[in-house]
Amino acid sequence: MRTHNISDKSTIAAVMYLVAAIVFLLTAVLGETGGGAAFLILGMAFIALSLNAWNSRSGH
Repeated sequence: MRTHNISDKSTIAAVMYLVAAIVFLLTAVLGETGGGAAFLILGMAFIALSLNAWNSRSGH
């Protein structure tokens, strides 16, 4: 039986992508610039990457 821990590379990647997504989404919401849509798209892309890395970590 395989156990998962935080040092697993896929887990670290998933967390890093999720943090990046939060930063981009906050920038899109709070930013005064006209590039809010671009940051929103980047944030959603990083959420997708995070979910992909998390699913590969758990073996699905």
